[in-house]
Amino acid sequence: MALSMIDRAMEWEIPQGVIVADTGYGNISKFREELEGRGLTYVVAIESTTGVWEEPARGEIPAYQRIGRPRKRPPNLPKTKSVAQIAHELPEEAWKGITWREGTKGELRGRFAALMVQPSYKYENGKIDQKPVWLLIEWQEEEQYKFWFSNLGRNTSLRQLVRLANIRCWVEQNYREMKKELGMDHYEGRGWQGWHHHITMTMIAYGFLVLEMLRGKKNFWGTLPQVRNEIQMLLSTRTGICRLCGSRIQDPAILDGYNVLNVVILGKY
Repeated sequence: MALSMIDRAMEWEIPQGVIVADTGYGNISKFREELEGRGLTYVVAIESTTGVWEEPARGEIPAYQRIGRPRKRPPNLPKTKSVAQIAHELPEEAWKGITWREGTKGELRGRFAALMVQPSYKYENGKIDQKPVWLLIEWQEEEQYKFWFSNLGRNTSLRQLVRLANIRCWVEQNYREMKKELGMDHYEGRGWQGWHHHITMTMIAYGFLVLEMLRGKKNFWGTLPQVRNEIQMLLSTRTGICRLCGSRIQDPAILDGYNVLNVVILGKY
């Protein structure tokens, strides 16, 4: 499903960016290989048990000599390590404090390290063809870690890796806001066409609200819920219908109050 959506976006010639994903996709080596096959770059989360080699592993399975069991992997391969083990073994100087953006409550900052590794997925079956990738590690409290793989170039800075790894937080925030503010999860139909229309209209509405919010922020004003509420009030003034109960507004004083609010809101924009 995810790959088909990516293919559709490529058909539409949408400008290519870096693919970000959680562990549900990042753990799948086939998914990462498919992205590379399409010429796409990625920063994807992985689990702490993911195995890697710190040095590139090479070798071929020797021909069967009809003695004993056939070999399933090349001999003399270096020992694999989990990414969690690598994180525990890194020296203190490997960790750098990185601030990746300004949050609503101040700077977002953490301790990170990055090194090139080679994934060892399915090496027991002789598969040693995965390319070296970046292993990005975030050191959290009580020696808890987060891990990412990335196929970005070797000249990629640590700050850039960190920034891209944390972009996915914006995606999750957008998803929450579309559900909370615009009812994306309210659709109860069973047809694909109806669901597709509902999601499309929700995303169009969300895009409009974000643009209005950004326009208001030029004057240091307006969160997305505030913008939504005020646009609803503007519509109430035009239609005379209460945005809460759906009944017609009869009290002229309320309409006059909305008209005053319109002037204030439009003045802020």
